[in-house]
Amino acid sequence: MYWRQTTIAVMLLLVVEGALRKWVFPEAQAALYLAKDVLLLGAYLGFAMTHGFAAPARQAQPFVILLAMTAAWGLLEMLNPALPSLVLAAVGWRSYFFYVPLLFMVPHLFDSPDHLYRALGRYVLFAIPVAALGVVQFFSPMDSPMNTNVQHELGVGDPTGFYDIDNRVRVTGPFAFISGYTSYLLVAAVLVVALLAGKGWSFRGNITLYGALILILAAMFATGSRAPVYSLIAVLAIYAVFAAAAGDLSIGAAFRACVGAAILATAIWNLLPEPATAFYQRATGTDDTMSRILSPLVEPFQILGEVGPFGFGIGAAHQSAAFLVDSDYSWWTNGLVAEAETSKVMLELGILGFIFVFLFRIGITLFALRTAFELKSRPERSLALVLALFLGLQIFGSVIFNPTMDVLYWFAVGMLFALHRYEERDAWIAGNLDVMPGIQIPGSAERGRTRNA
Repeated sequence: MYWRQTTIAVMLLLVVEGALRKWVFPEAQAALYLAKDVLLLGAYLGFAMTHGFAAPARQAQPFVILLAMTAAWGLLEMLNPALPSLVLAAVGWRSYFFYVPLLFMVPHLFDSPDHLYRALGRYVLFAIPVAALGVVQFFSPMDSPMNTNVQHELGVGDPTGFYDIDNRVRVTGPFAFISGYTSYLLVAAVLVVALLAGKGWSFRGNITLYGALILILAAMFATGSRAPVYSLIAVLAIYAVFAAAAGDLSIGAAFRACVGAAILATAIWNLLPEPATAFYQRATGTDDTMSRILSPLVEPFQILGEVGPFGFGIGAAHQSAAFLVDSDYSWWTNGLVAEAETSKVMLELGILGFIFVFLFRIGITLFALRTAFELKSRPERSLALVLALFLGLQIFGSVIFNPTMDVLYWFAVGMLFALHRYEERDAWIAGNLDVMPGIQIPGSAERGRTRNA
């Protein structure tokens, strides 16, 4: 009965879970870490009893089949003799597949595109205090309780600082670690881009969205992480190209977008110069950017000979493995350690599992890109294009081994199929108007698609 409310609660708990673990209930870190999974499991059961787990749209069927094959291979890999623990295997399988049901649930979570856009708008507004907290943390002392990180040992905090700037911490916001915070900020930023693009980048009525983007960018700089900043730049640049090709980026909209970008840069540089300067010094003070970009593409095939055709079992490279096995040396992988997620997947699942996982990621990205050119409404096309770019960034990104991005990734896939479900429903109603008088498509008034017999 309450699966919708529970799912929304999980999306909010995802943001504040780290704050609860760091500051409110540090002695209950494990329970809080699992709380969202317990709630989500209840939502899954409620959804299954009311809707089942049929493909949410006709176009989703090939992807559901591919996911089923991948999950079956993952179950076989739980029996890999190299694994030291069945518990580790279960943790590994959860990381790959526990959040996949969001693909089925999200299309039923919102009744119409307008309902979806309102929910995304509220989620973006929720990002304002989350991003502002990161800025406050940046200007707080490193030994401040506000800058505590969550570690395996209870009560231990070890914040990471900017090495060339005294007493300035790389912030984590309300999250347990930097990786979770940067994942959330990137998603919030691309959602702002989608909402602004759907409104033609107009300034009127959208000042709050532009203000949210300023704070999100400032918080990104304060994390010191290059990936979300470079990813957002890539999203904006590629979006401009594809939106122009689809006819959704007029000269006026492009001019407003450029003016908005200039205002954002000026505001951050003048109002919050220290985070921008700290990020710039860290980004230009390292020379490993290109190697970090190429590593996910090259490293998996470099270790293929050592991994073998079946890998070392699902969960073998999970970040909790050392804790669960109580060993700092990964003897179950013959000491082989991987950093990039692509390499970890190869290490765990072997070449066949690797193909399954990344065939889905590449396929869903191409499908989202095609969707961006097929949908009839500009706001829906804009959202689909931004989703395509986000999913494309995650092809070789960290999804499985990043609990925050794991949830957000599958929620994004669910939103993509939600757009198709709305389109199929509208087409069905339009084709049956002759026998269904007085039909009004829910949520379509603003899009000019209300139909009355």
